[in-house]
Amino acid sequence: MVTGTVRVVEGETRARRFPGRAGFAADGVGESFEAGGTAVPEVRCVKELHG
Repeated sequence: MVTGTVRVVEGETRARRFPGRAGFAADGVGESFEAGGTAVPEVRCVKELHG
C-alpha cells in the first residue's frame, strides 16, 4: 500500500478543497513552516493510492 500526502496552509479554504475533491482527507497531523519570519500552519491530507 502506498499513501499519497499533500500539505496545505491551514486557513486556506479554497486550497483545501482541491485535494478534497481528489479524495485526500485531513488526518489531524499539522506542522508549521516559516515564511518571512512568520509561522505558517499547515494541514496534512492523505489518500491511499492503488497502482
